[in-house]
Amino acid sequence: MVAVDWEKLNTRPRCNAQNPDPEFDFFTFEEAERLVGGAPADGKAMIVIGLRTGLRIGELLACAGMTWISSPGGSSFGAL
Repeated sequence: MVAVDWEKLNTRPRCNAQNPDPEFDFFTFEEAERLVGGAPADGKAMIVIGLRTGLRIGELLACAGMTWISSPGGSSFGAL
C-alpha cells in the first residue's frame, strides 16, 4: 500500500464492513415476457430496450429524447 510505503500510515487499514443484501430484485424471464406482453404497442420497444440493457429510467428516456419530470402530483416524462 502506497501510504504505508511512504510512511503516511503505520499499518494497513482493515475493513470489516458487511455488504448488505441488495434492496432490489430482477425480473424472471416469465415476468419480463408478461411485462412486454401487457404493454401498449407504442411502449414495448422502450421496455425491451430497458430490460436488455439495464438502463435506468432517466437514461432510457434520454435515449428517446425525453426527460423525467418530478412534480408534486407524481412523476411523468416529456419531450426535451
